[in-house]
Amino acid sequence: FVYTDNDSDPAAVLKLSVEVSKGQDISADWPLQKGGIRLRRGSVEFIEGVRAVEKIRFINLTGKDLKLQCEESFLPSCLSFRSEPELVKDGQTGEMVISYDPTKPSRSSMKIMLKGLGVPPSQSAIEVKMNKE
Repeated sequence: FVYTDNDSDPAAVLKLSVEVSKGQDISADWPLQKGGIRLRRGSVEFIEGVRAVEKIRFINLTGKDLKLQCEESFLPSCLSFRSEPELVKDGQTGEMVISYDPTKPSRSSMKIMLKGLGVPPSQSAIEVKMNKE
């Protein structure tokens, strides 16, 4: 009912009808969730001693624009991390760019801890594996 200030009786009747549809299932394309982002994969592999760059695509579902970063204090010195683009709008995709520098010490298994996703570090880690060949 719609009421006016002048009368206690309804001035009009409004009827609304809506159709609710199921949201798109993106889990097949983006199978891994880490907080408010979904990723194509959660790990990268490098060959020990060979300089290389690996990329992981992600989609921002945080409800806000995201500047994806990692915990620099835990980042192994042989790795560097950046997001392309630097600011990913809500609902848009980006790439994590992980670079390996073989001139710096590495271990067979390392982790990159993403930050700002609202989940514990154990749930925000990207696995980095070093292969002999």
